[in-house]
Amino acid sequence: MKRLWQGLVPLVLACGLVTADMHDVSAQVHGGDLVVGLGTRLNRPDHHVTTAQADSNVATHIYEALTVFDGNTVPQPQLAESFEVSPDGLTYTFKLRKGVKFHNGDVMDSGDVLASFERHKRISPGKSVQNNIAQLSAPDPDTFVITLKEAQPLFLEMITALQYRVVVIPAEDRETEAAANSGVGTGPYKFVEHVADAHVKLARFEDYVPDEHYDGPIGTGGKRTPYFDTITFRVAVEGSARVAGVQTGEMHVADNIPAQASERLSADPNIQVVDVMPFAKVFTVLHTGNAPTNNLLVRRAIQSAINAEDTLDVAMEGFYQLDHSFLFPSSPYHPKEVGKDLYNQGNLEKAKALLNEAGYKGEEVKIMTNANYPFMENSALVLQQQLMALGMAVEIEMVDWPTNVARRTDGEGGWNITISSSTAQGPLTYFTVFKNYAQVKEDAILDEAYSRVVGSPDLEDRKKAWIDVEARVADQVYLVPSGNRGMKIIASSKVKNLTGWETLRLWDVWFEN
Repeated sequence: MKRLWQGLVPLVLACGLVTADMHDVSAQVHGGDLVVGLGTRLNRPDHHVTTAQADSNVATHIYEALTVFDGNTVPQPQLAESFEVSPDGLTYTFKLRKGVKFHNGDVMDSGDVLASFERHKRISPGKSVQNNIAQLSAPDPDTFVITLKEAQPLFLEMITALQYRVVVIPAEDRETEAAANSGVGTGPYKFVEHVADAHVKLARFEDYVPDEHYDGPIGTGGKRTPYFDTITFRVAVEGSARVAGVQTGEMHVADNIPAQASERLSADPNIQVVDVMPFAKVFTVLHTGNAPTNNLLVRRAIQSAINAEDTLDVAMEGFYQLDHSFLFPSSPYHPKEVGKDLYNQGNLEKAKALLNEAGYKGEEVKIMTNANYPFMENSALVLQQQLMALGMAVEIEMVDWPTNVARRTDGEGGWNITISSSTAQGPLTYFTVFKNYAQVKEDAILDEAYSRVVGSPDLEDRKKAWIDVEARVADQVYLVPSGNRGMKIIASSKVKNLTGWETLRLWDVWFEN
């Protein structure tokens, strides 16, 4: 057997994050009720079906999985004690940590892990990450084994991803439907209640079993310590309401704060501003099944007309990075300069020529957007102006965020364009974005390129294959990248050790007494 993971201490020290000394303050800071303002509605926490950022913020505190990403997006054990891969790359053997408790008091074992994978395979929109699994087995309570049909070098990354994450839940939740599970996990906080359009409340899990292999938290894992008595994630759609909430003390933390407001607040000694850059990718999704965007030449005209810099400057209030890839520049798979020629063109002459070649006769183009995320609405408004400059008839349809998500996924509603955003999880973007957003159900060229990304044992070959994936998406204009958006988080100055990442990490965070 080939050992893939051994001691974690060097990794923790290299990350330079929380150390054991920091936990000496636990007796002084333990307790308190934290209130967090989020800019969109919250669903009942169910990580198997969660893709929305706000839902992930909540679910990450409740649930844990076999593996978790460290700060460099490298899978590390979480509920697993260790994992090994057979020399042929087909068998993954996980040894589980002993004595880990669920919030209901039961001790987790391999039967729970098996039931969790089975439920995920049955109901998760991200169940395709399990397509290559030939067999799941639990030979003893402390061992879980996954056998693949064929070697897949990125398999651990696929089952570790935050979106539609394969978290471990009690076996009795095996047959529950989406968002109808018990809400029981093994994380540092336990689910208390969900009030639709109002809040989700969590409470510290007093019997939480932290992973002592680590000195402190890394990524969304490591040794996680819950200090607050409760955490209430409160829905506050308007950015001004979240700002006012922190200013008055009604809230302690708020995310997605407008850049201009955060600049003003940075001068307030009672408020801290945490910058996250890059936080997520922004892109334009084109519906390939609805006229006139079912015409490739029309899509290429739109691609040519888009001025990403103008769009982001307005939509992000100056807090952005230009980038032509669907991955962050730090990713080893980022295509560097390849593909830049089709990005941020703003070329109206080329776009008009393509429209003329397409035979466009003034058919209406519908841009679907929502007011829950101002950057999406503002991006849509800028895009409307850019396309109208071509002589296109453009209508904006405002829907609520849940409707936007549902229609973006199922393709219903008669829309042609929508603006969306996603955290960049390397090649996993293929499943969470390209296949779920662009209404691309069958594309043999795209699928073949991605099969090389996940199937090649050589990293350089996988990088080249990913370039082919992005090139195909650009050539067919399924999506058009805008760039990287940042996120501004504000918090009361009494909240200590709050750091920015793609999710809110509220373990190892406390109130200053």
